[in-house]
Amino acid sequence: MASGRIDFWAVPTSASGAVLYMALLPSAICYLIYYYALARMEASCLAAFSYLQPLLAIVFGIVILHEHVSFALVGSGLVVFGCAYIPERAR
Repeated sequence: MASGRIDFWAVPTSASGAVLYMALLPSAICYLIYYYALARMEASCLAAFSYLQPLLAIVFGIVILHEHVSFALVGSGLVVFGCAYIPERAR
């Protein structure tokens, strides 16, 4: 393993299944939600909401995973929120 090569036969089937699950199921659900929303709102408004995903990931990480709040975390969250808020306010 020191040479940077991965022995894929040594990877457990549960890990391979988890990768397939994460690649297929959440992606499919997200695309379905996206196209459902796209049929009911303007694309520019939907794009602004997509910028909020990292902010929501931060909030869920704090609430669910009990991650520590740092100045960099709060600052980056404010930047993301501002980048989503300013274009919507200008409309």
